[in-house]
Amino acid sequence: MKSERSRRGLLRWLCTAVVLGMLGSLFGAAEAQAQVQTFFVNVPAASEQREAMELCRDRFTAALVRVGGFRANQDAITQQSVTDCLGETASATAKRECEVSMANIEVDFLIQLVVRRLGTEWNWGIKALSPAQGAAQVWGGDQRVGGDASEAGYEACDSLARQFACDQGVSSACVGSGFGAGPILGAEAAAPAQGSGPARAQPARSRLSALEVLEPTPQVVSVWIDGKEAGTSENQITGVPAGQHSVTLKATGYFDHTEQLTFAAGLPSELKGVRLRKTTATLRVEMVEPAVATVFIGGRERGTTANPLAGLPPGETEVVLRAEGYRERRERVTLEADKETVLASSRLEALPATLTVTANILGAEIVVDGAVVGTTTSEADAFEVAPTATRLEVRRSGYSPFAQRLTLRPGGSAEVSVNLSRVQVAASAPAAGPSSGAARGCPAGYVRIAPGTFTMGSPPGEEGREDDESQHSVTITRAYCMKATEVTQGEWQAVMGSNPSKFTNCGANCPVEQVSWEDAVGYANALSRREGLPECYAGSTFTGLGCRGYRLPTEAEWEYAARAGTTGSRYGNLDSVAWFDENSGAATHPVGQKLPNAWGLYDMLGNVWEWTGDWSDTYPGTVTDPLGAGTGSDRVVRGGSWFIDARYARAANRYNFTPDIRSSVLGFRLSRTAP
Repeated sequence: MKSERSRRGLLRWLCTAVVLGMLGSLFGAAEAQAQVQTFFVNVPAASEQREAMELCRDRFTAALVRVGGFRANQDAITQQSVTDCLGETASATAKRECEVSMANIEVDFLIQLVVRRLGTEWNWGIKALSPAQGAAQVWGGDQRVGGDASEAGYEACDSLARQFACDQGVSSACVGSGFGAGPILGAEAAAPAQGSGPARAQPARSRLSALEVLEPTPQVVSVWIDGKEAGTSENQITGVPAGQHSVTLKATGYFDHTEQLTFAAGLPSELKGVRLRKTTATLRVEMVEPAVATVFIGGRERGTTANPLAGLPPGETEVVLRAEGYRERRERVTLEADKETVLASSRLEALPATLTVTANILGAEIVVDGAVVGTTTSEADAFEVAPTATRLEVRRSGYSPFAQRLTLRPGGSAEVSVNLSRVQVAASAPAAGPSSGAARGCPAGYVRIAPGTFTMGSPPGEEGREDDESQHSVTITRAYCMKATEVTQGEWQAVMGSNPSKFTNCGANCPVEQVSWEDAVGYANALSRREGLPECYAGSTFTGLGCRGYRLPTEAEWEYAARAGTTGSRYGNLDSVAWFDENSGAATHPVGQKLPNAWGLYDMLGNVWEWTGDWSDTYPGTVTDPLGAGTGSDRVVRGGSWFIDARYARAANRYNFTPDIRSSVLGFRLSRTAP
């Protein structure tokens, strides 16, 4: 039983038939002069929306006939041919034989209907196929509408029919046709082809405005009209309604070019001399190390990181950074058109430098920035070192150490020739060792220093030299006992009953610090009293070198003992003999951990500054057993400390503080005039 909608559809079909009959009479005379375009509308038999599609067929047919130039053909022969060739049940064999069948179909267009639900809406589509071209599609359009499928199809199918007629050159259909509802095809695609069937004359039609693109850059561009792709610049584009339209030219790698053009009916419009501007990108590389690198993009050298690189093709690419002495760096980068892309904080890995050392002594340690890298051999020894290395030392026991500043570059090389000389010890110097003095009248832990003459101060060329270090000859006529180490926290605690030190967590064997000059001589007097010896200080006044009690060494005694017969700035490699700012970790360390000098004295350089007995003053000339100035405001300290840099950790360096100052960098060692 058919529904009310079916009955309504039948009535509409009858009305359409009447209308077609009337239109056929009206256009009969015209057909006598020029053959009209014929078409067949196919409705798939198995479609779920067959009823709605039949109504759409009627609406589409009536609209085409109404605008003129078209005649419907729904004969049974055509229906059978279409079913065999295009139907859902057509076999593969039948489809392969369709070319002959299509050529015998007596219509210009086969119209196929497509309807699909999209959510709450319906999408109606029309395809026009050419039997003369083996059922090739020559036109297509669709519209999305809401509501019931049948009701919605009325307006959509009518609009699509007028659009189709307009694009086929029927100017009356273009009025209010809603141009742009379907794709625009080139003239050669829109016009029905002349096949092998009966000759069919082209219908009389008004020529619409045309767009011809001349001299574009590049040679072929895509043409868009009012936001829809219309073709390319290789072909003339037809089917553009009269009026003003937005024309856009597009090509990959170029910026779009848009112009507003006015089209006149039947006349061509031209867009001449257009040159599209290439899309470009800019790359900026912010280098950290090295300062400048060469940039390669896509395998081509593009410049350096000193300036932004402009005019690059947009898109993903590989960027390679190269610099002499560094390993290259590769990165994948996406360059955006008309924008600057930044590679920030770029750093290349430096290649090691090669250091070659030749020496006159075998087995000497080669030390670079405090780290042993090897030993000298009979051949030139080459080592890979960090290009940032700044200091070379070559050392061997019994020889004066060699030191030189390095200037290296990544991937570079340097050659150094070293000549080590034996340490010259004063003839009167005692045997080394902190216990050797006990059998010769010195307490345990003290070293007996024999009399002698030495050059005090530093030569003008010594690194770190100060103006108050003028060289002069000094003679020591009295033997004296020098404590092998700085006075420790444990020793101070045993005598004074307290511990003023900051670094108490360092332990009892660490040097006592935060003691003033006055505290130090107070300790010396207390130790003398404890052992039944005369006190060498009356307040701040020294009683003289004849005193047999404990005292601070004079400045001359300190430097004589520190040098231990050497004449250089230090008695050994600084990192091996001293705690200073670069290796101390900002703290004191237990005494006696570093190597002693040739006379068995430890930490004469570094760890803590050591008070001497002298007031600070300029040096005199040649002198014997000097005691320094009679008065003054500051007392001399020697040797440098854990806190200060290497230039103060020299045998000749002099520094001074007021006698009452206390600091974690200030300590001392004691001496006694030997019996």
